Amino acid sequence: MQENEVKNGALTIEGYYATLSKKEKSQLIQFLMTKYGFCYNTVQQKLTGRTKFNPRDLLVVQTVINQSLWKSK
Repeated sequence: MQENEVKNGALTIEGYYATLSKKEKSQLIQFLMTKYGFCYNTVQQKLTGRTKFNPRDLLVVQTVINQSLWKSK
Protein backbone atom coordinates (compact mmCIF):
# COMPACT_ATOMS: atom_id res chain seq x y z
CA MET A 1 0.00 0.00 0.00
CA GLN A 2 1.27 3.43 -0.87
CA GLU A 3 2.20 5.42 2.22
CA ASN A 4 1.47 8.97 1.07
CA GLU A 5 -0.22 11.14 3.65
CA VAL A 6 -3.30 12.99 2.50
CA LYS A 7 -5.63 14.32 5.16
CA ASN A 8 -4.66 15.60 8.59
CA GLY A 9 -1.37 13.74 8.27
CA ALA A 10 -3.11 10.50 9.20
CA LEU A 11 -4.77 8.90 6.18
CA THR A 12 -3.40 7.50 2.97
CA ILE A 13 -5.27 8.11 -0.26
CA GLU A 14 -6.42 4.50 -0.12
CA GLY A 15 -7.61 4.93 3.47
CA TYR A 16 -9.46 8.13 2.63
CA TYR A 17 -11.12 6.49 -0.36
CA ALA A 18 -12.15 3.48 1.73
CA THR A 19 -14.00 5.74 4.19
CA LEU A 20 -16.16 7.31 1.47
CA SER A 21 -19.70 6.17 0.76
CA LYS A 22 -20.47 4.52 -2.56
CA LYS A 23 -21.99 7.78 -3.84
CA GLU A 24 -18.95 9.82 -2.75
CA LYS A 25 -16.58 7.35 -4.40
CA SER A 26 -18.55 7.69 -7.60
CA GLN A 27 -18.46 11.50 -7.39
CA LEU A 28 -14.70 11.56 -6.77
CA ILE A 29 -13.95 9.23 -9.68
CA GLN A 30 -16.32 11.13 -11.98
CA PHE A 31 -14.63 14.42 -11.05
CA LEU A 32 -11.15 13.01 -11.74
CA MET A 33 -12.32 11.59 -15.08
CA THR A 34 -14.05 14.77 -16.21
CA LYS A 35 -11.59 17.37 -14.96
CA TYR A 36 -8.26 15.56 -15.40
CA GLY A 37 -8.93 12.87 -18.01
CA PHE A 38 -8.29 9.83 -15.83
CA CYS A 39 -9.63 6.51 -17.16
CA TYR A 40 -12.16 4.83 -14.86
CA ASN A 41 -10.33 1.53 -14.38
CA THR A 42 -6.96 3.18 -13.85
CA VAL A 43 -8.09 5.71 -11.26
CA GLN A 44 -10.26 3.17 -9.43
CA GLN A 45 -7.34 0.73 -9.13
CA LYS A 46 -5.03 3.49 -7.90
CA LEU A 47 -7.54 4.78 -5.35
CA THR A 48 -8.03 1.30 -3.93
CA GLY A 49 -4.28 0.67 -3.74
CA ARG A 50 -4.07 -2.12 -6.31
CA THR A 51 -1.62 -0.05 -8.35
CA LYS A 52 0.54 2.93 -7.42
CA PHE A 53 0.17 6.54 -8.51
CA ASN A 54 2.92 8.13 -10.54
CA PRO A 55 4.20 11.37 -8.94
CA ARG A 56 2.17 13.69 -11.18
CA ASP A 57 -1.12 11.85 -10.65
CA LEU A 58 -0.42 11.57 -6.93
CA LEU A 59 -0.04 15.35 -6.67
CA VAL A 60 -3.28 15.93 -8.59
CA VAL A 61 -5.29 13.51 -6.43
CA GLN A 62 -3.80 14.85 -3.18
CA THR A 63 -4.71 18.41 -4.21
CA VAL A 64 -8.25 17.41 -5.20
CA ILE A 65 -8.78 15.63 -1.87
CA ASN A 66 -7.03 18.17 0.39
CA GLN A 67 -8.90 21.11 -1.13
CA SER A 68 -12.17 19.16 -1.44
CA LEU A 69 -12.38 20.23 -5.07
CA TRP A 70 -14.44 17.19 -6.01
CA LYS A 71 -17.10 18.08 -3.44
CA SER A 72 -17.69 21.56 -4.82
CA LYS A 73 -18.63 20.26 -8.25
